[in-house]
Parts: sequence; C-alpha cells; structure tokens
Amino acid sequence: TKLFIIGGEKVRNTHYDIAMPTSMPSFMSLVCLIMVININRISFSYTIPSTLTQLYVIPFPSLFGVNGDGSRAHPFSSLQQALDHIELKYHRSTIMRTDMITINLYPTHHFVNTIYLRQAHSHTRLTTMNAEDTAFYKDLIVHDHTHRRLSTASISGGIPVTGWTSVGDNLYKATVTTTTFINQLFVDNRRISRTRLPMNPSEYLQYAAPLQDPNQARYGFQYAAGQFESWPLDDAMVVVYHSWTTSHHYIDKLNLSNKTILFTNP
Repeated sequence: TKLFIIGGEKVRNTHYDIAMPTSMPSFMSLVCLIMVININRISFSYTIPSTLTQLYVIPFPSLFGVNGDGSRAHPFSSLQQALDHIELKYHRSTIMRTDMITINLYPTHHFVNTIYLRQAHSHTRLTTMNAEDTAFYKDLIVHDHTHRRLSTASISGGIPVTGWTSVGDNLYKATVTTTTFINQLFVDNRRISRTRLPMNPSEYLQYAAPLQDPNQARYGFQYAAGQFESWPLDDAMVVVYHSWTTSHHYIDKLNLSNKTILFTNP
C-alpha cells in the first residue's frame, strides 16, 4: 500500500511503502496521528499587499482649508494631520503592514508641537516633495508669505517670529506673543548666539554687594537701586561675568526691601 505524506504547505511527491497493519484501528490511529501533526504545522497569516501611498502636506490652511484628505489636489494643512490620518487608518489593526506611506512636505518651515510616532506610523517616510509637485503648488501659494520657500522642508518645534521693525543702525525688534518659554533664536535654520556684551555700557547692571550669608553667595546678590523694580522678570535671564567665563541664571525672588535678587539655580 502506498501512503502520501502531506506537509503543512504542499504535497510532497516522495512516497513511502508501508505494510498494512493487521488491525484496522491501529492503522486509523497512525493516519490520525499524521493528520494532527500536519495540521499543527500549518500557520495562518494575512498581509496587506505591498503598496505605496503618497500623502501631501502644505502648511497654508488659508489656501487649502483644514479638511483635506492628503491627496495631491486636497493636501493636509499640517504634518500632525497626516500622522493622525495614518494612526486612525491603522488603529487597533491586527493586519501586518507591508505598505510604505510617504509624507511629502512642501519645502518650507513646518512648525509643530511635540510629535509622537507610534506603532501605526511604522513604514512611514517623511521627505521633501519633488520638484514637479513643488511646481504644482508654487503658483497657488505665490502670494502667501506666511512661510517662505526653502531648499528643503524644515520640521521645527519653534515659533515663527514675524512683525520685525527697524530701530536703526541695522537693528530690528519683534514682539513674541506667546506664553511658551523661549531662549533660543534661529535664522535661516542657523542658531544665533546670544549677545555676550551689551553694546551700550550703560546697560550693565550694577553689582552692589554680595549676599551676607556666605552659603547663599552664589545664589544671588544685592543690586543697585532702580535696576530691577520696573522690569518684567518672569523670563528674564541674568548673565554673570566671571574671570573668563559667564554663567546664566533665572530669577527666583526679588526682595525690594533690601534690594536682593535670588536665582533659581546656582
């Protein structure tokens, strides 16, 4: 008698000659045992066929609105919208993803809050859109000067500073209307160093005397009258000059009675 051995994935052409058992129940037990082993070897899985999804982000909601679907004709207005779309599409999905999602960013600043990349965002690629796609949007946003065009897309956690006005002698000023604490400035993707010395010597703060408690001496000092009383100190930083270095300190307390200022850090 010839018995074909069936594997978990395909029928094997090899066959084996075995002797017919004299007892039919014993033969059936052998066949059942082989079937159980083969069934246990079978694994079931399903994957999405490999595809390439293209999403587009143009940070100009005044031109394209905020209800886009991410297509080329109706792009998302923010990177966060694109990430939320991906997470919603694959939320709690047990299907194995093999498709690649590309988020094409217009070559300008994309100002964002904190971004959280989760498991649903695997196989996701962020890139600057190609020249053809950039040209497609160029004529539409030529009159929008909110974010100027760059050579590549820039994802920034900063806040755009606008409304600069000249104060003379190649100096400009702008008001940052936000409650977010800010202590760095970037211009054209380049970090601008803080000014180490005042241009006007009269702007130096006058150090009157050290604190009387020697254990607190490095935590503050006594200042000359009329220097801190009228200044907003919530986000002020004091630069202390040492022999060859400087240290930066935020203000914790201001005691007007004895003209003492205390730092939050040593």
